[in-house]
Amino acid sequence: MAAMLGGLSFFSWRDCALALLAVPVLVLALWPFRHVRSDIPTRRMIALVLILSALPLAYLLPLPLELAAHLPGRAVRLQAAIGELGPGQWTAVSLAADDTWQAWLKFIPGLALFLAVLRLTTPQQKRLLSLILGIVLLQSLWGLAQLSSGLDSWLVFYGADGQNRASGGFANRNHFASLLILGLPLLAVLACSGNWGWQRPAHVGWRTLGVLGFLLVTVALVASRSRAAAGLLIIEGCLFSAWLLRHRRVSPGLLIGGSAAALALTVMLLFAPTQLFSGLELGNADGRLGILQRSLAAALDFFPIGAGPGTFGSLFPGFDTRDTLDKVYVNHAHNDALELLFELGAAGIAVYLAVVAAISLGFWRHAVRRGGDAVQWACALGLFALLVHGWVDYPVRVPLVAMVALTFLGVMLGPASPPRARRAGTHESSTVRPAQPSHPSSRASRTVT
Repeated sequence: MAAMLGGLSFFSWRDCALALLAVPVLVLALWPFRHVRSDIPTRRMIALVLILSALPLAYLLPLPLELAAHLPGRAVRLQAAIGELGPGQWTAVSLAADDTWQAWLKFIPGLALFLAVLRLTTPQQKRLLSLILGIVLLQSLWGLAQLSSGLDSWLVFYGADGQNRASGGFANRNHFASLLILGLPLLAVLACSGNWGWQRPAHVGWRTLGVLGFLLVTVALVASRSRAAAGLLIIEGCLFSAWLLRHRRVSPGLLIGGSAAALALTVMLLFAPTQLFSGLELGNADGRLGILQRSLAAALDFFPIGAGPGTFGSLFPGFDTRDTLDKVYVNHAHNDALELLFELGAAGIAVYLAVVAAISLGFWRHAVRRGGDAVQWACALGLFALLVHGWVDYPVRVPLVAMVALTFLGVMLGPASPPRARRAGTHESSTVRPAQPSHPSSRASRTVT
């Protein structure tokens, strides 16, 4: 359902339906199964995430109007309510409680997947990642089919924008590109290693899927004509190539992937020159730099508490002037850090820095340090590209992209492959050493208990 309704739609029931479907997953992820025991760091991480996930609900706590008016940025906005209803009435901490509740519903599916991934075994994680890659490939085919069907095709769910560009099941081509950019490093790992990393022997089927999938996704990114996709494709290509060289994993897959990336860049440059800087006009209400400037001023007005999760679209028009008013509706700040500052204040910046630290840790464990896990590195690379994209757009506000990103974050933060498995899969040999036959029953009992 998330794959079909992953775009930024106007149907409020979409978020409620996804949240209800995610409740069983959330319950199973937190259920204390006897045969599934998490280590102490994982349990601490789960506890911390649950505490942070309750933060949006704190903005729904009721306060007297007179007390709420003393919070930053609320005096003028609540003055009319105090004059009409009296200071004895109550209101929520959030300036748009309905939007905050909707934002909480959007967060539940991603939260459920993140907690579930932390408790899955490695084979189960690989099956889940295979499903995600299937969605990525289907979205790519969907986008290419839109190009061949024309602007009035029934495959374009949210209406054509007058230009023949691939967007898949999304309302915005940049969000379509975000999903594809997330899955591209995993396909590159399959293409280069022929499996989920170099711990196992290469398999022709996995390598073929990786190569063909990589080429398909690259062509779909080109078809989206997204400037962000062009830049992120270059970043991912350079970092992945550097990782292969660092870990001595140079293979024919690298040459194929590099050729595809170079071809995609060449084609994208044909579309970029006339529109590359069009989004930075200060006098246009849709100009990104102008939005960023006004968003920063608005965020500082609510600092350090923030206006409340999900309230940007409702409150930002109040900061427009006669010069910036236009027909374009600005629903997001097009900068994740700035929008978190607007909605959560100091807590939003702390959450953002924590995510940056987690992704940096993934880079250190699986890229800089020797012997990193290939799948976890691919997840870290995809998340890094999404983090960069978040400086000029709002990809994590889209349900499907957010769910995939939190799934990747759970895989990346999981324990790395044991050293024995990594040494067994290095260059000369990919065979796994047999286990010691002594005391199998005692070893099994220690594992179960």
